[in-house]
Amino acid sequence: TSVMPSSYPGQYSVVDRRVLWYEKTEYSIRDFELNEEVRVTWRPDGGAPLTMDQQNTEFPWAHTRAASILVPFNSKYSAVIDRTREKLEIPSTFILQIFEVRNHRITRKIAVDEVVQRFSVMFGGISPNSGTSCEVRISPVQPLREDHVFVSVCHFAKEGKQRVRRDTSRLHFFDVPFIIQMHRDGEQVGSIRDRIQRHIDMTGQEYEDWQLYELTEVAVALEDVESEWAPNLDTLSCLAIEHKNTAQPTQRKTTGFYSKPLKIRS
Repeated sequence: TSVMPSSYPGQYSVVDRRVLWYEKTEYSIRDFELNEEVRVTWRPDGGAPLTMDQQNTEFPWAHTRAASILVPFNSKYSAVIDRTREKLEIPSTFILQIFEVRNHRITRKIAVDEVVQRFSVMFGGISPNSGTSCEVRISPVQPLREDHVFVSVCHFAKEGKQRVRRDTSRLHFFDVPFIIQMHRDGEQVGSIRDRIQRHIDMTGQEYEDWQLYELTEVAVALEDVESEWAPNLDTLSCLAIEHKNTAQPTQRKTTGFYSKPLKIRS
């Protein structure tokens, strides 16, 4: 099998090697030879629903899209952000952050002074046949408030009866994860739930039935809305909301590996 870009932004598909696949690139072969390519997913919504005005905007930065970014070898991720801003005409007033996303979970915030890695190195532990999605995401964020930290929030599918503790490796994650800010000393669970509800624009009884979990090696339900929950200050903490997956099933497998263009000489 071979791996080619899929129809999903920033993700890649396993295809049959008996077919010759090709991709029309926006750069020359020489450009690829002299630079490192970073496939990024630009999400102006940060994982939240867009307003009608935002959906109707014609600016290049107004919609989620995948972009091929070329930077000189050994560049830092600050160069990737700068090139993405230039290419998509992103306003200079937007504060941009870059995140690593695996299997619909934001696993870490990538430091802007970190040297760019090849995609196959960054996601090297993932098998091409695993069906796991990977992306390097760039999103606008609000300025980090004093004494606050970033916390990631993801979605996993409700399957059977809700349980207080669950094995994270057995959960089925889906949809678009996002980032919220929380006070470093912790906040009430009820307040966290309200903030997540506003971010994803959910109303009514349906959201009340969604369970909030803290994710580590196990998923632990945060059931008491009056209790306090504090993020881990040494790593990017992750919360998850459990609810029914209403997305249409797909047979497409995705992975995080890709190659530079191939020269074919006759």
